[in-house]
Amino acid sequence: MARADVAALPALPAGEVLYLTELPRRVDAVAAQRGSVLDGPAMTVSGATVGLSGSAAEGDARLLKVEDTASFELPDGTPHPATITAVTPGEGDSQRWTIELTPDPLSPEQIRELQGSNVRVSIAVGATDGEVLSVPYAALTAGPGGETRVEVTEGDPRAGEETTTRLVVVRSGLATPGAVEVTPLEGELEQGDLVVVGR
Repeated sequence: MARADVAALPALPAGEVLYLTELPRRVDAVAAQRGSVLDGPAMTVSGATVGLSGSAAEGDARLLKVEDTASFELPDGTPHPATITAVTPGEGDSQRWTIELTPDPLSPEQIRELQGSNVRVSIAVGATDGEVLSVPYAALTAGPGGETRVEVTEGDPRAGEETTTRLVVVRSGLATPGAVEVTPLEGELEQGDLVVVGR
């Protein structure tokens, strides 16, 4: 009976068998249908894990290192953590470096939504120890000796007051979009002072 069962099974040529070298794998699509003639890919598979790949200018990439933490938004807008796994210099004429990241564990549904999509990744390269003074980027000017300065307004022109200005030499620090940390070196600069922007 066992021989009869084996003899009744369909034969599959060895040349039509493909072995996956690594497991686990994820089946993304099955194009073959029972009884139909196969005229294209029978199945599409991918890795069971999701990776993020991006690029950055050399100056920015040099601030990053393997195992730095990052964050990106899932399709529903929820932030999700990731870890940098590789920072690779550009090859040939390319000036942009490649950044590889591995997200923290994701659900099967999240993996499905992320596959083939673009995400925006945020990576913090520094942080202050507490509250700091900051001014708009456009408030910084260069002095004749290369020093960095801000121009502080004495009086409030918005209230129609007569105003004068004075220059304060500062040291710039960490920056965020639109603002930069400053420490006064020569002159006084305090929270709430009005500074001249874009003169």
